[in-house]
Amino acid sequence: MAASFKLIQLENWVALELNVWLDAWPPAESLETCRELKVLMEQYHGTAKLLYKHNPEAMSVMFLTLLELWVAIDKTTVMSFSILNDYAVNMTPISLAQSFLLPLKSQLQRLYAVERYVEDRRRRSSFPSTAIFQSFGGRNFLPVQYFNQSTSLQNTRADIVVKQTIRENRSE
Repeated sequence: MAASFKLIQLENWVALELNVWLDAWPPAESLETCRELKVLMEQYHGTAKLLYKHNPEAMSVMFLTLLELWVAIDKTTVMSFSILNDYAVNMTPISLAQSFLLPLKSQLQRLYAVERYVEDRRRRSSFPSTAIFQSFGGRNFLPVQYFNQSTSLQNTRADIVVKQTIRENRSE
């Protein structure tokens, strides 16, 4: 019984306080925030899936809670690495969430907010999500885009090229 009470507490915190907590968290701590939220998601999912496996409504609340935690991680990541805004999110079609059994209007509103967030991220993106890790070396490949916007990386590359040129000239 204690585990289910803790799950309900977490679900309520996500529903009511997660966004407040995110807004209060300093941007400099965003990577740590992502780590903490990831661990929270894993622990929550590991416990909830076992306790809720025979209860479709509770499973739906679990999936909604996980989606909201995912959105929080994505928002935090994009805050630190704005270049990720250029890439669509790679998520199973959010329309699958239409089969959730959410009895409360507030839960449906939360699901709608998740759907809007995912759709807004897709609409604002310039590149498909596959360009993050695929299309190796291509113009839209995330590491290429990151390099192109980083003066520091470009300066480092220029230093390496100059040093290599000097070495080659000495050996001739």
